[in-house]
Amino acid sequence: MASVAWADSGQSEGINDNSLYLTAHAAKRSQQRAIRVGIIDFVLNEADQERHVGGGCRSYWISQQELARLRKAGRDNALLERASNIVVIIHPEDGAVITAMHGYSRRARSEP
Repeated sequence: MASVAWADSGQSEGINDNSLYLTAHAAKRSQQRAIRVGIIDFVLNEADQERHVGGGCRSYWISQQELARLRKAGRDNALLERASNIVVIIHPEDGAVITAMHGYSRRARSEP
């Protein structure tokens, strides 16, 4: 079992088969936003959507269509619910997770 490492602090915690690097900001914000490291890892592994968000950083998330496909394939529904609408921002050079957040729809943004 590899570990999750916090890029700025050197702390680590056992998690999945891969190493996932979180900045101190990402660790703090994901905890504040109740987004577990396992969900971040799942989103990065299953993401079918990607967008440039500035400074070379990229955002990743799982579309509703992909979530439906994963549901039909028998993936854990509770896991899919937790991963739904989660956006993960990745640093361009070292691949560290800069932050994770709950996404929002364009409709919600445009309403007064």
